[in-house]
Amino acid sequence: MRKNLILGAAAATGLLAASAAAQGDEYRARYKVGQKVMFSISGSPGDFQPCVVTENHPESVMRVRCGAFRNWSAGTYIVYGASYIRPAGAAQPQPAPVNPKPPRTAGKPAAPRPAAPAPAAAGGGLKVGEYACYGSGGRIMIGLGFKVLAGGRYTDLEGGNAGRYSVSGGNVRFQGGHLDGQVGRNLRRGSFAIGAQAECEPF
Repeated sequence: MRKNLILGAAAATGLLAASAAAQGDEYRARYKVGQKVMFSISGSPGDFQPCVVTENHPESVMRVRCGAFRNWSAGTYIVYGASYIRPAGAAQPQPAPVNPKPPRTAGKPAAPRPAAPAPAAAGGGLKVGEYACYGSGGRIMIGLGFKVLAGGRYTDLEGGNAGRYSVSGGNVRFQGGHLDGQVGRNLRRGSFAIGAQAECEPF
């Protein structure tokens, strides 16, 4: 199982490197290690805060280090795309203007406006399958890896140490199993931060 884990980790790292290289020409060439930037975990215009680029090598993911901010914890975060980062001092992105209501037609009642869709659950939940966790410099944290099962259940990567997890407000709380008492933070696209600097994401 240890051999399979190492091979799986190598494959995951290779996919991350390929993704980073594909995006590099679009935005990463603008940023250097040590450069002060504005970064947003969510990518929303009102959620940027000052951070510093700590890693931006063509063969690895891009990372920034940030201090504590609102409900964030201080630590190192992965930059997933151009919409999550901008140079320090650049103009704040503005939301698109809302279209005005159309005028009513004489003699005809205004058509009812469709109801707005309900917001998605915070973080989108966890995908069923194996998760790997990486520490500083992309080092795999073998003891944190786990496997998500249907019905809010999880086990270690070998199928033992069963427990349960729940998602609430962007946090992932583990009960029972080898991650009992751990709380993942800033869940987005199935990935989240855990511990001091570790990041967990699907294989």
